[in-house]
Amino acid sequence: MPATHRSARAALALGMLAVTAAVVPLTVAAPVGAVETSAVSSTAAESAAPQSVDPGTAAAESAAFDSRTVAAGPLRSAAIGNGSIGILRIPRLGGDYAQEIGEGVSERSVLNTRIGHFPGTAAAGEVGNFALAGHRTSHHAPLLRINELVVGDEILVETATSNIVYKFRSLEYVSASAIDVTWPTPRSETPATTGTITFVACNPLRSTAERIIVYGVLDRVTPK
Repeated sequence: MPATHRSARAALALGMLAVTAAVVPLTVAAPVGAVETSAVSSTAAESAAPQSVDPGTAAAESAAFDSRTVAAGPLRSAAIGNGSIGILRIPRLGGDYAQEIGEGVSERSVLNTRIGHFPGTAAAGEVGNFALAGHRTSHHAPLLRINELVVGDEILVETATSNIVYKFRSLEYVSASAIDVTWPTPRSETPATTGTITFVACNPLRSTAERIIVYGVLDRVTPK
């Protein structure tokens, strides 16, 4: 097993991502590299319809991000480096949606206060899988509405050196033991040729029975 896969396995054993003995049937969405045209089944857990967002508003927010003028609600760039490796913004979830990203997926030191980056996975903007974890119903629930994204929605990550844009591609529901979602190419042994962002969170709400996995593909990186 490659070293990066072993790191992901160790990380998944921590906190909210502990492997359980339960076996949960998979509901698999389109591969990350494919265009997904169908919605997730309305019978799947948490199948809430996406909120309507004015295209002009979303475009304006994205442009503001690229020019580094967005205020990011309660968070600003100064938070980066002060215990955080970046700031996550998702226009679909509101103009004031801004979440700090910490290194690691330890409950106590990271996930109880912010979104966590899986050790051993790619850095933001790199080729490979920038894999993140976060809560949905506790500790300010940063990923509560992650299931509301639709194909093409922008996922914005600011680091100390770059502004990075991913675009939402697909989501799926997997068993709690599905560590392959954090591999360089999610769910595949194929070497990575592009950048991917992956969110891992518990599902259904208030349960750890399975995981909701949300994928985005790298669109552009703008150095500061």
